[in-house]
Amino acid sequence: PSNNSDTAKGNTNHDFASLLRKHRDETKKMLHEAAAKGQSSIPISSINWVRSNNLQFLRVASFSGRHYFREDELLKKLIAAESQAQSWYLEELKIQTTVKSYRSDLMRMKSAATARKQIVS
Repeated sequence: PSNNSDTAKGNTNHDFASLLRKHRDETKKMLHEAAAKGQSSIPISSINWVRSNNLQFLRVASFSGRHYFREDELLKKLIAAESQAQSWYLEELKIQTTVKSYRSDLMRMKSAATARKQIVS
């Protein structure tokens, strides 16, 4: 379904939520990229650029939407999106670690079963 009619009526709440999701997703992607480079965190210059850019769009959405948010409220929402990105990133790491451990255990069990078969034969 298209949201063109909502946008035409001045309903940019969907746009505002989309911008927050975009910021969250960009932050999570940057966390993955930093980790792949062996960095313990996103470089300050990179995250500040993304924050500034997305904050500009949030301001526009806030001014043109049904609900106006003060600057401090916008920053809180931006930081909350970053916190969610970090939580999701850490959860993904836990899942990856669990899967790797499971695969390792499975390989050990297969090796032990193969060794038992050879001894029995």
